Amino acid sequence: MDDLDSMFERVEAAQKGSFGVIPTKTKVKVKVIEQKFAYSSQKNTPGVKVVLEVGEGDYAGKRIWHDFWLTENNLPYLKRDLATLGFNGKLSTLASEACQSLIGLGAEVTVDVEEYEARNKETGQYEKRQKNKVAFWNNHWSPPQDAVEETPSEDAGAEMEPPF
Repeated sequence: MDDLDSMFERVEAAQKGSFGVIPTKTKVKVKVIEQKFAYSSQKNTPGVKVVLEVGEGDYAGKRIWHDFWLTENNLPYLKRDLATLGFNGKLSTLASEACQSLIGLGAEVTVDVEEYEARNKETGQYEKRQKNKVAFWNNHWSPPQDAVEETPSEDAGAEMEPPF
């Protein structure tokens, strides 16, 4: 803990707003590092929430949150996108809270930037913010084996939402 304290004292604080987004139309290689079955808050639609982590290049380590909605109308897109990731199992297995079959799978994706409004916790005022989303699932990518997270994260049971 002493080492952590001394590193903390030496490190420069991140600039406010340094979370940043990956520019629109950028192609990045991502791997699934977290997966959770959930229902939407408004219509109770079943889905699988994943956290994607960029594995290479200038944006390595950045994360993108993505939802796969398990609906009849979405099946053709779901089949295409999951195949791009390398998933070849049954869709019913994804509808299980214990399922982790997407963890470690990867793809090259094209990202987009989405604007939204969120409440500033300090001021209580709404402000415009940006986040990345997957625009296109381009090609399958096999992340290096050492890049696959073997154990669930410390807060695996927590809601997976962007950190803002």
